[in-house]
Amino acid sequence: MFAIWDWMFGSLYIPQEREHLEFGIGNGEDSLYSSPLKLYLLPFKRAFELIRKP
Repeated sequence: MFAIWDWMFGSLYIPQEREHLEFGIGNGEDSLYSSPLKLYLLPFKRAFELIRKP
């Protein structure tokens, strides 16, 4: 909204041409989170698996 702050601190980004924006998780992980239960519990399961591995 106030691009002057971005300009002042050197973080202003103005694209040279039209860009394709992609939102969300687009690397194939979206099928893993196909239900609300998986959405909430799978990150904890994956973190626990990382901790358990030697």
